[in-house]
Amino acid sequence: MREVMSTEETIQPSSRNANEARLFAIEASEAMETLRGFCLGRPVVIEEIFPLKCSIGELERFFTESREYACGWIGFYWGKTPEEYRQRGRMGDVLILGWLEFFQTQANRTGGQTLNPK
Repeated sequence: MREVMSTEETIQPSSRNANEARLFAIEASEAMETLRGFCLGRPVVIEEIFPLKCSIGELERFFTESREYACGWIGFYWGKTPEEYRQRGRMGDVLILGWLEFFQTQANRTGGQTLNPK
């Protein structure tokens, strides 16, 4: 029997205009509703977090709102350090660096510990 429930949630927000911002709000709300459905008395871990089709700000909102239900988040790691991405400086490297820094900030906010959702 699994000790932890895990889920992958895809939200594809964009806040480039008002219509897309409203769409994000709907998708984020639906994602939270789906996430609530996974709360069955076991810790929930959200897998494969990465800002592929959303901004870091929108992803931060998802992290903040999902803390009520999730005890952890797993992102993809390409094996390079943030310093290696800083040195290369290509557009893709800058995006991945932003992601790594964001993920580290989120870990620091929880003290690197899992949360105890309601």
